[in-house]
Amino acid sequence: APKIQFNTTVYDFGSTSSVQQLAGKFIISNTGSGTLEIKKPQPSCGCTVPALKTDKLAPGESTELTFTLNVGTPRGHLEKHITVPSNDPTQPSVNLTLKADIVPTFDVTPANISLGNIHQGLITNITLQIKRLDGKPLGLTKVEAGTKNVRPKLGTAEGSNQVVQLTVEIEADGAPRPLNDTVRVFGADTNAPAITVPINGRIVGDVTASPEAQFWGIADAENWPGGHPEQSARKFTLVCTKPGTSFEIKKATTELTDVTVEVKPLE
Repeated sequence: APKIQFNTTVYDFGSTSSVQQLAGKFIISNTGSGTLEIKKPQPSCGCTVPALKTDKLAPGESTELTFTLNVGTPRGHLEKHITVPSNDPTQPSVNLTLKADIVPTFDVTPANISLGNIHQGLITNITLQIKRLDGKPLGLTKVEAGTKNVRPKLGTAEGSNQVVQLTVEIEADGAPRPLNDTVRVFGADTNAPAITVPINGRIVGDVTASPEAQFWGIADAENWPGGHPEQSARKFTLVCTKPGTSFEIKKATTELTDVTVEVKPLE
């Protein structure tokens, strides 16, 4: 019978930083007396890509299982797996482990920008601090955002070129809507950002609605709402976002033919 054997089942990269991708290989040998047939390796996630040089080994032959692991921008312990099936009757599948401890190159404070509600027409300025942790110069070359109303700017490096201020100006222009964007800071590699800062919030007008959406799950339309007429009505609370002012809503309409809308004052 065939017998599958690996030079190791754990590939430990140790501590690493400033990488977008890791790569390595396992050596597979057939130490049995029959032909070893290796089936397609199955990674535990899409970020791991294994490649088998050959899928059949005669007794005494060996081959390579290479892999690439897309790291992205995590920090801390990283662990992924590759399952290798074969026709070895004693080991029909072998689990391979890939490990690494990702040490961040930069520390960003705060790590994300949470704005909450921003009233239309207002401009908000947020200041972040970027610090390089490995003792090397910052080496940051440019900064950009995805939308024109988010305008980031890098300051001048301080403290042996290891600390810099990042100022982000956010303008609440346009219609009320969710605001989701990212600020991307680049180093020498201008194709992949060295730092990504997510931004989330909401641009609001003079009036907000709570909740912002309603959903009716109607399984049987002909018998709706059955013995529960209260389920056919939902309420929104309209709130003025300008303290000390008042507002009046004279009419509310809907494009849905089976829905009627009514506005009532709330004491």
